[in-house]
Amino acid sequence: MADMILHHYAGSPFAEKIRAIFGYKQMSWASVETSMIMPRPDLMPLSGGYRRVPVAQVGADVFCDTHVVTEYIEHAHPLRALVPEGCDWAVRALTARADTHLFQVVVALCFQPSALAALVASMGEEMMAKFAADRAQLVEGSDGVSSLAPDVAATYFHDEMAHLEAQLTADDWLFAGEPTLVDFAVYHGLWMLSNNAAVAPMLTPYAAVRGWMQRMAGLGHGRREEMAPEDAFVRSVVALVKGGAAGGAEACRRPERGCTCHPTWTL
Repeated sequence: MADMILHHYAGSPFAEKIRAIFGYKQMSWASVETSMIMPRPDLMPLSGGYRRVPVAQVGADVFCDTHVVTEYIEHAHPLRALVPEGCDWAVRALTARADTHLFQVVVALCFQPSALAALVASMGEEMMAKFAADRAQLVEGSDGVSSLAPDVAATYFHDEMAHLEAQLTADDWLFAGEPTLVDFAVYHGLWMLSNNAAVAPMLTPYAAVRGWMQRMAGLGHGRREEMAPEDAFVRSVVALVKGGAAGGAEACRRPERGCTCHPTWTL
């Protein structure tokens, strides 16, 4: 029985980041499929109201941010390290840039009018309207999912891709000659773009980048087993009855960013 449970949905780019890490580390994990939009009644009692996906769970420990999830995975599964020894600052700085700037660029491209039409075609008008309303509520009070105009985002994108193409022409991976956290942080945004028919052709000129994406996809998703949401909840209750956090609170370096290792509900 897998210790790690991932609450996710297939199209989530940040969930794909974690799934790909599972593949690289050859981990066994349990998959709990959740809705791509609110409400998520089976997940909310575990996450304390946190509304983003994915959410990871180990027993009664719940990890509500992909940065925290990767910290725990690296702690609990140190083989095939995501952060090479002596490279902590460089890897994390590049990862942060990919998870913020590059991802915002990709979001601006994927949510421009022509790309939204492709989403409507794949999701249907009713689900697309619900999705748009859900994301509007998520970013209420901020500048939105991305404040970049599509033409500005396209300029940034091709600049970033030109640098990636040059580097990946010389090396198979982005850092240290093997996959690191940087590769996964860059990959998930490009994975999202590649799955939108309207903007996927933007990757066509970059053969080395596309080859690297194929290598990333080739890592797989590890050993996956399906789990019902109610079974994940029962597992958390059993862990609490047995006295049991899995050690996640100690392992998390950034608990303030979303780790709920001590659930907000009680028996």
